[in-house]
Amino acid sequence: MPRWQTIAIALVTLVLSLAFLEFLFAVAGIGENEYLKIDPAIGFSPIPGKQVTWREEGFCRTVWNTQAMRDKERTLAKPARTYRIAVLGDSFVEGLQVSDDQTFCHLLEEKLNQSGVAPSNATRFEVLNFGVANYNLGQEYLRLKQKALAFNPDLVVMAVRPDTIYQLALNPQGGFMYASRPSFFAGANHTLIEDHTMSENWMKSSEAKRMKSTLWLREHSRIWGVVSQMARNLMLWQKHNLEKPKLNFSTPAFSLTKETDTVKVTQAKAQEQLAAAQACAKSTQFLWPIADAVIRQADQECKAHKVPLVLLRLPGPGGFRNIAEDKLLQGTVKTLNLPLCDLTEPFIAAQEKTGQRFFIVFHLDPDGHKLAAENIFQFLNANVFPSQGTEAHN
Repeated sequence: MPRWQTIAIALVTLVLSLAFLEFLFAVAGIGENEYLKIDPAIGFSPIPGKQVTWREEGFCRTVWNTQAMRDKERTLAKPARTYRIAVLGDSFVEGLQVSDDQTFCHLLEEKLNQSGVAPSNATRFEVLNFGVANYNLGQEYLRLKQKALAFNPDLVVMAVRPDTIYQLALNPQGGFMYASRPSFFAGANHTLIEDHTMSENWMKSSEAKRMKSTLWLREHSRIWGVVSQMARNLMLWQKHNLEKPKLNFSTPAFSLTKETDTVKVTQAKAQEQLAAAQACAKSTQFLWPIADAVIRQADQECKAHKVPLVLLRLPGPGGFRNIAEDKLLQGTVKTLNLPLCDLTEPFIAAQEKTGQRFFIVFHLDPDGHKLAAENIFQFLNANVFPSQGTEAHN
């Protein structure tokens, strides 16, 4: 057999094998967890139409719609007699840990349409999910300005999670989802300053060049998704093993041979917790002016489009609370006269009453999303819709 025929047969066999493997991976939902691409304006954004199978925490199989939203297909033009609510946030809003019909955005839309609530002249609701994992408040604002407002919403809900503020800190060594996004600062008179110096420098890195050159593969190849995930897991494994601190169990703090040593450990832990709380409060005080400026700018943007803004305080996993941030957020809310739907206390009360956590690990489980939807519904019904001429029939 001529050599060219041998090469041709080998190539055809390879192509068919890869195609068959892609088919098997598609059926099994393997290699479908990568769904973000570089976005020069906002850092990163979802790939429109990307199918995702999520197993890192919880499980779901979903498809990002053509508008790059974790949502059903929505028309840009608002249907007649429809009241639209745009919800902005990070992974808590995105909700990849649960199925499409279990996210609180979906459940809220369902509940509103079943309740008989009739805001203005509308006869139906749409709750649009603009959440994207790892977005900070500044990116939420940019997504509001660049994407959400184009859908002509009647209400904007902006989520603020207890640890979201720390995402505003600069992290040039953090990789794709940290170094690629714009930096935000607070200027004079609470103005928001957006700076792309760090992100532009990252765009010149080898990681950015690799992501740009492999975009087609990340969009269409599940084999590539598997290879990429394996490489990521290897890097994390190496980092964990190379950087893992070595504990010296011969020191009194870790030698539990005497009762006095146990006391020392307890005291050491108490001191560590106190130091952590003090550091948390200090960093919160330092970063809050940026968060305040973002919220003010989002409020101004909404007012320019004659759309009311509601802030949504999401619960912290395991009852985590940032007391310093709670107080600062209340101050901003009072100054701007903004409605604040705070889910912290309802979740704590439900946890104490039922004994449930309402979290898978870090994110909400299906019951957590259901609890969030119920409380948001009650808040809107009591605090937002009446001022817009709404009649509720519960």
